Amino acid sequence: MKLGWLILPVFVFLLYSCNKDKGENNLIWESVLDQDVPILNNFDPIIYKDQVIQRVKQRGKIISYDKHSGDELWTWTDGNDSYGVDGYQIGTYIYGNILITGFTNLTYAINLDTGETIWEDKAETNGVAFYTGLGNKIVKYDYTPDIEYFIRIGNAETGEFETIHHWNKDDEYSIGNTLPLIFEWDGVEYVVWSQVKYGLPNGYHEYIQFLHLYNLDDGKMEWVSDTIPMQYSASGTAGLRPKFHDGQILLDNDAIYSYNVEDGSLEWWKYFGNGFTTSRLTYAEGKVFANNDDSYMVALDVHTGYEYWRSQTNSGASHIKYNAEKVYISGGINVSESKRKLQILDAKTGSTLINQHLDSDNGNLLGAYDNVIGVDPETGRVYTSDHEHLMCFDFGL
Repeated sequence: MKLGWLILPVFVFLLYSCNKDKGENNLIWESVLDQDVPILNNFDPIIYKDQVIQRVKQRGKIISYDKHSGDELWTWTDGNDSYGVDGYQIGTYIYGNILITGFTNLTYAINLDTGETIWEDKAETNGVAFYTGLGNKIVKYDYTPDIEYFIRIGNAETGEFETIHHWNKDDEYSIGNTLPLIFEWDGVEYVVWSQVKYGLPNGYHEYIQFLHLYNLDDGKMEWVSDTIPMQYSASGTAGLRPKFHDGQILLDNDAIYSYNVEDGSLEWWKYFGNGFTTSRLTYAEGKVFANNDDSYMVALDVHTGYEYWRSQTNSGASHIKYNAEKVYISGGINVSESKRKLQILDAKTGSTLINQHLDSDNGNLLGAYDNVIGVDPETGRVYTSDHEHLMCFDFGL
C-alpha cells in the first residue's frame, strides 16, 4: 500500500516534467540567437534538409541549427567580416545545397552543408539583393537611382551575371522598378517585373506602372501590359514582389490584381481599402492568400477574384506560409490585444486552428512573436522568433 502511494507521486512528477519541458504552448525547443537583445527580426527561418537557418538582423550572422534539437551547426559572418554589413536581406534562393543571398550590391553563394562562401559578386552599380530563382538561374535588378535599371540573370553555381534588359530615364518623369520574378509556364522560362514612371509634369501627381514579361528562351519581350489601374495615386506600387500561380501573375498594394500570363490582360482586380504590403501574398490550390493591414486574411480565387473566406488576424504580421491545406502567420499588431500571436488557419474554410499568444511567464523579453515564420513540410513543425530566441513548435496538426 505504501509502495503504491510512492509510485503515484513519482509518476505524476515525471509526467509533469515532460509536459513542462515541452511547454503548454507546444514549444519543442528554443535557442538564443544573440546575446545582444532585443532582435527585431524580419527574416523568415529557412528549412533545408535537417537544418533550420536563421538570419539575425543587424548582427551579421546566418546561423544553422539542427531542426530537431536546436543545436547550432554552423555560423556564417563573411559579409560582416569583409564589409561590416549583414551580407543578407530578405530575398533568398536555394539551388541544391547553395543558398543565394546578398546585401545591396553584394551577392553571396553559401554552401548550406558547411556554412562556407562558394562565391561572392559585387556589382558596380547599386543593387537590390532580393533573389528569385529557377533551376540554376537567379534574377535580380541593379540600378543607378532615377537614371537606369538593369534586369540581370545569374548562374547560382558560378556567380556569373548577364543583363537581359536595360532601361533609362528619358523624360521629365522619375523612374523605378519592381523586383523581378523568374518562373516557368508551359515549358517556357519567363521573367516578370514592372517599370514605374512618376512625377508632376502636368501639375498633378501621376503614377504610371506597366507590367513586363520577358521570354528567356527566345530572348525577347513577350508583352508589356496596359497601365496598371489604381484606386488612388497614393495606392503605391502594385506588386513590389510579384507572384505567379496557375497561369496568373499576382500583384498587390491596397488591391489585389491577377494578370493572364498569355497576353498580359487583367483578369480581375479588387480594392480592399488598406494595404497587403507587410505580409505580401502566397498561393496554393488555385487560391491567393493575403493578410490585410486592417487585421484580416482573405482567400481569393486566382482566376475570378471570388472571395472564399475572410478571417480575423493581426495587421503588420509575417509573410504567409502554406503547408498541407493550412496557412500560417506570426506576429503583427492587433488594436484589441497587446500581444502578437502565432496563428494557423484552415486554408479551405478560414477557420482558426491555432491562435496562440506567447507565454510571457517563461522569461520572454518582449512577450511577443517576431514577424517571421517557417514551416517544415516534412514534419509540420513551426519555427518563429521572440526577439531573442529561435523557437520550434509542434502543434500536432
